[in-house]
Amino acid sequence: MTEPSFWKRKLAAYLTQQADSSTLKQATDEALAWLSYAKRFVKKGNREGGSDDSD
Repeated sequence: MTEPSFWKRKLAAYLTQQADSSTLKQATDEALAWLSYAKRFVKKGNREGGSDDSD
């Protein structure tokens, strides 16, 4: 695995050392919103290895 970029390390340091609870909540909300958006583009496979469009 590659080394995290400078900005990723800087963001992680800020969130773990300086951010208050409202900043952490906002970061969490934004991350969950992005994951919900990205989930729409992931194809779900069934157990036999084929595609399955059921929810």
